[in-house]
Order: sequence, then C-alpha cells, then structure tokens
Amino acid sequence: IYDHARREVAHFEKAVVAIEGLSRAELGHLRLAVTPSVAASVLPRVICEFTAGHPQAQIDLRDMDSASIARAMRREQADIGIGTLPETDGLLRTELFRDSFGVVCRTDHPLAQDWDQLTWNDMQDHRFIANGLCHLISDPDFAPILGASRMMVPNSASLLALVRGGVGIVLLPMLAVLDLDAELSFLPLADANAVRVVHMVSRPEMQLMPA
Repeated sequence: IYDHARREVAHFEKAVVAIEGLSRAELGHLRLAVTPSVAASVLPRVICEFTAGHPQAQIDLRDMDSASIARAMRREQADIGIGTLPETDGLLRTELFRDSFGVVCRTDHPLAQDWDQLTWNDMQDHRFIANGLCHLISDPDFAPILGASRMMVPNSASLLALVRGGVGIVLLPMLAVLDLDAELSFLPLADANAVRVVHMVSRPEMQLMPA
C-alpha cells in the first residue's frame, strides 16, 4: 500500500509541476540523473546550448552512479538518465558513446615509465583499488587483479585522492579523468578492450514535458 501510495503522490506532484509551468507559458521542468563524469565533461556545453533556446525551462541535475540512475528512472524521479544502464521495460535507451578504461596512477609510479606497453600482467604486483565500474570489465586476465584487491571505493574523487596519496592504482574510463592534474597519469592498456558504454534513457516521448 505504501509503495502504491508513493507512486500516486509522485504522479500527482508531477502533474502539479506540469500545470504550473504550462500556466506560465514555460516549457516545463526537466530532471536529469547522470553519472559524475558525464555531468562534468559533457553536460556543461549541452546545457548551455539548451538554456539559450529554452531560458524558462527549470533544470534539476543530480549526479549519481548508474545503479542509482536506473532506480530513479524506474521510480519516475528523473526524466532523462545518462549512464551505463540496462534495457528496462517502459524506457527508451540510446547508446551515446563508448569510453575506454585505463590505469590511473601517480606520474612518478613505476607503471608510468613504459605506459605504451602496459598489460594486465604488469598490474599484478601493485596494490589495486577497486570501484563500482570494475564489473564492466570482462577480460579474464583482470579477474585475478580484482580478486586480490582489498579496497573498494565507489566515489571517483575519493579514488583519485587515494591514488594521489600513493595508496594504489585504479581503473577508470578516460572521460572520468579528462582533467587530471600533473600528479596523476591515465595509461591505456595495450592488451585490453575494456570499454564503458554510456546510454541515455527516457520515457516515451508522449509522457515527457515539452522541455
């Protein structure tokens, strides 16, 4: 009963927002749920262009991991989600781009010396810090490295702080580390095809506000 009531209240609140916006001749309320790397690297230019043409649209932007984005979309707490998302009934999913994984380490780390020949085997003798995106990597040679890790840190900012402090090395998609400072390096792997697929999901067009 509680879950049903919560959904009904959410529908009612959304209807009120729509009525208020349309009564003021505005284009509506747009709720975005996106991964932090997309929010930082992709959305600023997109939102700048969007607001230039839709100055009265209300934008609610929240960054979260992909699992949280999927939950927000299922609960109708967001209109558009951008992340690594599964196919879900009732939602439209479009692939936006693919993002290669690489090793992030200190610039003075031994791995950074011969980065153009870096392989999975080279990583095995170094402390590896796991994160929530590691499950996207299916390369069999990565499994022992992940299995030997004794740290799991989901937040990218915390991950990079630990790497900067010399705690260990991590694997992250290139887009997540475009603005690395001079202390850190992003090293592509010579023997890996590990990529993150980033999707956009939304509800069918007839259910979306004009914005």
